[in-house]
Amino acid sequence: MAGAMQSMISDDLQEGLAQAQQTLYVKKVPVLIIFEGASGRVISRVINELIRCLEPRGVHYCHFDPRFSVGARAMAGYLHATPAAGDI
Repeated sequence: MAGAMQSMISDDLQEGLAQAQQTLYVKKVPVLIIFEGASGRVISRVINELIRCLEPRGVHYCHFDPRFSVGARAMAGYLHATPAAGDI
């Protein structure tokens, strides 16, 4: 397929991420992964690659724009997005 992008995550790493997610789920350990960067396109690709490796029923994605994440209302959004036990 012309123009198709190569996956950035190896098969071994994909398997390791899936196993780690399952272990965290069984132990009911909540996980918060934070990405920061200036290039939205690159960040989006990295996040999409990561999410593709995980069981989607245990993943919740929330985007926060620091330019608009100020005050009590923004803090409520952060708290609402905090993962529950066993979720990523």
